[in-house]
Amino acid sequence: MTDYQQRIADLRVRITPGAEYHDLVMLHDQLLSIAPHIRIGSRWGDYTSYTVKVRDKDATALTDGKAVILPHGESLFRVEFGADRRGTAHARLEYWEPKPLYQWDAWDGIEERVWEWLRQHQPAAEALLEIDLRLLAMQTFVEEVEP
Repeated sequence: MTDYQQRIADLRVRITPGAEYHDLVMLHDQLLSIAPHIRIGSRWGDYTSYTVKVRDKDATALTDGKAVILPHGESLFRVEFGADRRGTAHARLEYWEPKPLYQWDAWDGIEERVWEWLRQHQPAAEALLEIDLRLLAMQTFVEEVEP
């Protein structure tokens, strides 16, 4: 086990069933501080989302060689992962669609491979989502009622 993995494991054991909201937020921030490549998209509203850049060779491996690698380093791949207040977690490989679309699209059918990639390359991801699911469940939401 590497030092990085050990630090994550040490923080993960502190995610106990009796942990309070403030303690979970502190653990979450500590995990992000030791996993600087993970970028926050949104957290603790109705859902959380994060992204982490993926190298071309990893994208090629995740897609069994089907990923289109553009010349001159123009390819952009990332893993987007997160959870929602219903308790659903997700992870997907996204790729940048250059002009005329200018948007991120998801690669279908490889979610389990993406989870395995996250476990190997970004082990803090699952711990973050574990905390997020607990924090999202602790929040009180008012459901809108249609007239």
